[in-house]
Amino acid sequence: MRVLVTGGDGQLARALTRAPPQKIELWAPNRAELDICDTTKLASQLDDFHPDLIINTAAWTNVDRAEQQPDKANQVNAAAVGSLATLCAERDIRIIHLSTDYVFPGTGNEPHKPNDPTQPVNQYGKSKREGEELLLASGADCLIIRTGWLYAPWGHNFLASMRKLMVEKQILEIVSDQTGTPTSVLDLAPVIWQLAREKDPGKDPGTDHALDQLRNCHLVRVRLCDTQSADGQRPAGVSTGAGKNQLDGLRGTARRHRPPAPLQRARCDGKLSKARQNGRRLA
Repeated sequence: MRVLVTGGDGQLARALTRAPPQKIELWAPNRAELDICDTTKLASQLDDFHPDLIINTAAWTNVDRAEQQPDKANQVNAAAVGSLATLCAERDIRIIHLSTDYVFPGTGNEPHKPNDPTQPVNQYGKSKREGEELLLASGADCLIIRTGWLYAPWGHNFLASMRKLMVEKQILEIVSDQTGTPTSVLDLAPVIWQLAREKDPGKDPGTDHALDQLRNCHLVRVRLCDTQSADGQRPAGVSTGAGKNQLDGLRGTARRHRPPAPLQRARCDGKLSKARQNGRRLA
């Protein structure tokens, strides 16, 4: 099976390339080598490589800048995903798309399930939700995995920032109005590979096992001290939801769409973080 992993220099893509399954011909180009926003070149590259599956990890992930540059966030997270989905539908290429818990509003006290109503409260979440909708409407054979707060031994992430600050400072001032459960890419990547090898998530027993793993791929819970985010200042249009973002733990959700049948959601009661970073990075 030929697999294309977009966003090849990202945290999750790097984890996916570390230990692919046997009999996988893998290509994981970085943005300079493959830009999902360049539809014409992308189509040519798909025709050259002929992938059976695309794992789309490419995304605009800077939450703060998405508020300042919504058009650019929409271009990567929505328009480019829609174009990629159309190309996949035309070429009968399966696609696994990585999305986010930001598509939910972050209100209430119960962890989310895959079929819960979406209501993103910031531009990043809105752009990711629009990308999901375009993908599902494209007719492509697709699986959407929502996750959040990814961390790895490499790259910039919450865990790396905290480790750095713990070395540099004796007292850490960290916001108290944001709650989350970081997800290790080293846990998530093997589950994605198992899902990639399954043809019908939600029905095959092997896939049920993979979804069980997806529910349990978090290792760390975060509790934050009594400090408001930047003295309560946030980008315009972002709801704080302070004090309402409690959760039992982060779980992945998987949503499956196989044309031409109606949308089917994989049997996954996985819990997703209610917490939104509300437009602000933690470190």
